[in-house]
Amino acid sequence: MQKWKYKLAVVKIPAFAKEADILPAVEDKLNRLAMEGWELVHALQMPGHSQTQLYMKRAY
Repeated sequence: MQKWKYKLAVVKIPAFAKEADILPAVEDKLNRLAMEGWELVHALQMPGHSQTQLYMKRAY
């Protein structure tokens, strides 16, 4: 049976950032985590909040 580790990573976004500025920051964080073996399960950005939450998992 496969066992998993889970991680919640947060990308802070400046309050008045444009979408063109947000996407590279999130992609950079995702790429760095992927190199450590993490896989994205879900991403959440609630309107009015200055962060994106990345829910990750990896086998161990």
